[in-house]
Amino acid sequence: EFRHEFKRVVAAEIARLNGITEQINAFAHPPDPVVHPVDMGDVLRKSLDEARGRDAAFARVPASLDLEPDLPPLKLDPAWIAELTEAVPELPGARMERFVRQYGLSIDDALLLTSTRATAEYFERCAEVSGNPRSSANWIMGDLAFALKNMGKEIEDCPISPDSLAALISKIDSGEISGKIAKTVFEEMTRTLEEPAAIIQRLGLAQVSDEASIGAVVDRIVAANPKQVAEYRSGKTRVLGYFVGQVMKETKGQANPQMVNELLQKKLADA
Repeated sequence: EFRHEFKRVVAAEIARLNGITEQINAFAHPPDPVVHPVDMGDVLRKSLDEARGRDAAFARVPASLDLEPDLPPLKLDPAWIAELTEAVPELPGARMERFVRQYGLSIDDALLLTSTRATAEYFERCAEVSGNPRSSANWIMGDLAFALKNMGKEIEDCPISPDSLAALISKIDSGEISGKIAKTVFEEMTRTLEEPAAIIQRLGLAQVSDEASIGAVVDRIVAANPKQVAEYRSGKTRVLGYFVGQVMKETKGQANPQMVNELLQKKLADA
């Protein structure tokens, strides 16, 4: 017990020394532990003083004095500090907060997208190229994550580049393909690694936005369902969904949904 206390006191007293050199010298010349506890403090101080003859052990140093006289003054170039600061990568917490602020993401989504550096960089590139951060986040956390899991790959080894996914999102936003068709295109992308435009052209999946073509389909669907037309005109407007479904089925999902809704509402109002 005494030796334990002795070591504690020695460590505490050495820690109070003013300079690195003094502390090194103190460790190099430890006091004899074979003393009575009552004399421990005095023996320790005497041993340190005698070992160096230069410790001035445990004396209080005026604040105006340099406590590390054996070290040269350290002056850092502000430009160098700024350069190092710029080189430090953005930490996950800071990046998560920026994603919420800059892209309007929820905290949960931002946390998921910053879970790894590769995921965060993939998202930012996709959002930048597509111009649609919200859709980018949804595709990465949903379809892409599911595809990677099935392939047994991490996002670092993703065969679909963020630019390719961004191109798919842009096709949806431009109205060239519907969201439903985009799912088919994405599945083909994971299988063949083709670009979205090539898949759309090869499979003939481009969205139909020709008013005359869609109007002809609308006319046929409305004429074939007089019962549903009567329900709609009696105030049961939810039946509109039935007509939309029938038109999309006949056009194999390629009709522009917005145009389908507009043409159906106009046709049903006049029926």
